[in-house]
Amino acid sequence: MIVIRSTGDFRVWINGLPANPLPPHKDDQMQVLVPDARACATLQPGRNVIAIAGTHSDPEKELTVEVLAGPSLVESATIGPETTTR
Repeated sequence: MIVIRSTGDFRVWINGLPANPLPPHKDDQMQVLVPDARACATLQPGRNVIAIAGTHSDPEKELTVEVLAGPSLVESATIGPETTTR
């Protein structure tokens, strides 16, 4: 699951494959994106690449991205405004 705390439109790729996420939740503060099963199937132990492109529609609000993994939704990475890649 990918949580984007901001407003705007975002696209996601996992290991080069479009994730085509459908947002089960989207409002003016946050988007929760669940990538499709085909993209998730490319995830392997070790290093993976998750790419996010989008338009941040309110530059006065902070933009953070959280990537959550596993059945307990443990945070596996957070990208804040000072970081563009991880």
